[in-house]
Amino acid sequence: MMADDSTYLLLNSEVDQLVGDLEDTKPNLMTFYHANGNIEYFDNEEDFSNNKERLYTEHCKEEKISFVLPREGWFPDDNKPYLAPYDPINNEVEIYLYEDEYYRGDMFGLRRTPHDKDYFEVSKFWNFGGGITSMIVHTINKAGLFYFYERMECQGKCFSVFINLDQSINLCSASPTGINPGTDFRFGSIFMLDLKKLYVQGTAGNWSDRICCIKVERFIGGGGIF
Repeated sequence: MMADDSTYLLLNSEVDQLVGDLEDTKPNLMTFYHANGNIEYFDNEEDFSNNKERLYTEHCKEEKISFVLPREGWFPDDNKPYLAPYDPINNEVEIYLYEDEYYRGDMFGLRRTPHDKDYFEVSKFWNFGGGITSMIVHTINKAGLFYFYERMECQGKCFSVFINLDQSINLCSASPTGINPGTDFRFGSIFMLDLKKLYVQGTAGNWSDRICCIKVERFIGGGGIF
């Protein structure tokens, strides 16, 4: 198999067969990242949805990483990423998408606010043209389930993550240590420092320059709202 212009030999024939089957027969494969680091796979989003309540129950019981934010000083002076929400009073979700790894290069943001026309819908999604190598996601005062798709309109392969308030998840590498600043609001975050280190299950590629659509579903406590 090929990945990033390199060849990898899978010595275990069963694993080799599994990867081939995923690539050939699961074009809408969904990958779910548990809070404890485990990974679970589903044939498609319908299969995932049928297991959503179980996954949320397990998520609440799993040991999670304590909430820590990277220290701003860890980053160069000309690169101060949005490590905490920029406008927590008006926004419920903030997503910062960067062209290059380590939150560098061109950036654009997505947000969900109570002023959105579709605010009372459980889910919201955004389409964009890809070209993203690092990302920061904040959910503010409400927990959420986030989906990241390889095609617009919530199509193709996807990975998903639950994020609770007061929780920090880093999917691509170990987070620099830091301290959660005192605030009068609560939020949870997903940090993706370099999507080249997050591999697409069922293919030999990674998620850099691949994500073209993001969806969020709000959920609140015991069993959630889906």
